Amino acid sequence: MRQGKGQTGTRDGVAHSNDKQFSFNEMKLDRRLGASPRAPLRRPDPVEFTERAGASRGAVDLLEKVRQLPPTAGVYLYRNAEGVVIYVGKAKNLRARVRSYFLQASTADAKTGTLIREAVDLDFILVDNEREALALENNLIKQHLPRFNVLLRDDKTYPYIKLTRETYPRIYVTRRLRPDGAEYFGPYFPAHLAYRIAHFIHKHFLVPSCWVDLTRNHARPCLQFHIHRCLGPCVSGLTSAVVYGEAVKDVRLFLAGHP
Repeated sequence: MRQGKGQTGTRDGVAHSNDKQFSFNEMKLDRRLGASPRAPLRRPDPVEFTERAGASRGAVDLLEKVRQLPPTAGVYLYRNAEGVVIYVGKAKNLRARVRSYFLQASTADAKTGTLIREAVDLDFILVDNEREALALENNLIKQHLPRFNVLLRDDKTYPYIKLTRETYPRIYVTRRLRPDGAEYFGPYFPAHLAYRIAHFIHKHFLVPSCWVDLTRNHARPCLQFHIHRCLGPCVSGLTSAVVYGEAVKDVRLFLAGHP
């Protein structure tokens, strides 16, 4: 059976592509006709592609800034026409990462396209490594609350340690920051570090992570009290507000990095 260009034939039970054969025949035809060899296809530059598609003056200025980005680790901030930070991101290679947004925008990704259309300015901060970039990115997101960080949020986030605000505060490992009056420390990376720190706090400061209702008195403490992982605020007489408060104060200083 005859096969067209790009089809696959079989030989000895193994599939073989005919693309290479046709490419070789085209080269021989070029030589016979005296034509110059065909130039290899060049992968389109996302920034050049955006310029050819037609960009506003503000977008052209933004593209110029993208060209000047260094190929090093850092954090980048997109701003809109009012100067408000609308997105914060991190990158191992700033130039490559930011340039990729223009390619994504050209492929009709709705959220990325909207971000690029609204962005008129770009700031960046250089750091020494990816870990520093991650920590700085999280701090800037908490500071600016950019709306596109919600729309483009990654599923993978690093955990925090939450110190609750109640009569007998407790600690929890969480990946969500809520406006609930609690204190949040972190983020921690790798992620298991947060759980190790929480375990350390249970063992040395006796501040628990339980879900027991501490607004009422209980007849007896749970296992965590008996294995010396909790001061037992759920049972009257096992601890006092003063003793527990001193333990919480030490936990706060420990999480804040004070000796």
